[in-house]
Amino acid sequence: FSRSGYTKKLAYEVANEKSAEILEIKTTEKIKGNLGFWWCGRFGMHKWGMSLEKLKVNLEDYEEVTLCSPVWVFSLSAPMRQFCKENSNKIKNVNYYITHFMNTKFKKIASEMDSLLGVKHREFHSFKCRFGNFKEIS
Repeated sequence: FSRSGYTKKLAYEVANEKSAEILEIKTTEKIKGNLGFWWCGRFGMHKWGMSLEKLKVNLEDYEEVTLCSPVWVFSLSAPMRQFCKENSNKIKNVNYYITHFMNTKFKKIASEMDSLLGVKHREFHSFKCRFGNFKEIS
């Protein structure tokens, strides 16, 4: 999932490295522009899920899934939170890539995603992103 395109850019880089297929998680909420930013902040602050468009694939058919998400208000983004809730126990092996503007790793997000999905992640990567430039936080 990507609201502004930065996480999407990273997702395509990861997909190219892994020779993976891209499936975009999309919300039905209006998330673009200035008003979308504030609307998303409200969902992030309350740690709510956000309604999603239906995926056209069966995740149980995949041996491994890599999820990419931005951090919203120091938490997992609302669309990714909802995705994890809706797909609990459907993913066999999972990796996480998160993007944010901070100098922290946000390990708690990986724990939350594991709990929601019912699976322990294989990889966790945290990237500080400033205007499309990424730096992995280790």
